[in-house]
Amino acid sequence: MTTSKGKIRNTLISTAIASVCALMHSTAAVADLASEKDALLEIFTATNGNTWSTNNGWGSANSICGVGTSGWVGVACDTTGDTVTGLDLGNRNLVGELPDGVFAGLPNLNQLDLRSNHLTGALPGSIGGLASLSSIEIQQNAFVGDITASLKPMLDRGGLADVRFNGLYGTDINLNGFPLTQTLDAQVVNIGNVLKTSATVTWSKVAFAEAGGYLVEMTGSDGSFVSKQVPGKDTLQTEVVGLTPGVTYSVVVRSFTDAHGDNKNRVASDGSLFPASEITTEDNDSDGDGIGDKAEGKDEQPPTDSDDDGIPDFQDDDDDNDG
Repeated sequence: MTTSKGKIRNTLISTAIASVCALMHSTAAVADLASEKDALLEIFTATNGNTWSTNNGWGSANSICGVGTSGWVGVACDTTGDTVTGLDLGNRNLVGELPDGVFAGLPNLNQLDLRSNHLTGALPGSIGGLASLSSIEIQQNAFVGDITASLKPMLDRGGLADVRFNGLYGTDINLNGFPLTQTLDAQVVNIGNVLKTSATVTWSKVAFAEAGGYLVEMTGSDGSFVSKQVPGKDTLQTEVVGLTPGVTYSVVVRSFTDAHGDNKNRVASDGSLFPASEITTEDNDSDGDGIGDKAEGKDEQPPTDSDDDGIPDFQDDDDDNDG
């Protein structure tokens, strides 16, 4: 027979156990398997899932948290099967960009492995909201851009991230020994010898020297685009030709890493780390009056003819008829 004291003791123990269990359960975010399934299918669709080298079970009626072949390959759930805690999609031939907000639908994700695929674009900012995430592997893809918002929260908690062989950069983040990027933008330090159809661009060396080179890209105010590839990471100056006279160009220098060794993808930086520089090429002066063709309305339709003599101003050395 249980005494009154024993009943009280058992009640206290049961209450304590229930409290601990409730506390442990409360650490997980509220999850809904149906919503998590939708998030996984969104990833599957966006990354051309039907071409994955292994996609067993994905999109089937099977539970995403099944055991072995009855579940979706690469998906791990907690012991109760109530929520997704891991996603292993390494070496699956994933292509394209990850949807920006998709990871908000996987609130209890602890481990994310996307290594050795062909994913491009920015790393989704919704990854930064995963309070349970402790490790992420995205090496050997072609992600580009700033990863501060996506990874700093996890890294500040002591999490681990391998981001090698992408085009990524961040602010005040610690990757525990892994290099941040092999494809930082280069900063333009000078643009000289600006002529009608050419200019010489000089830039600073990027932080890493993996095999690859630089892309000098010049976007014209008239919609034109000129790009020159410079092989090697030690060449820091080049002459760019093929420009249009009298056009303002926005200039960035992106670095790229060759597809070699562990790096399966040729990855170029996104050109966003440093502000673009601007230059304006020399204009033509068809009539030799010291005023450029564009300033005299050559690009107008029809070209400007101030004195209505049938000769456009840019070709008329007396366009005001004053002799």
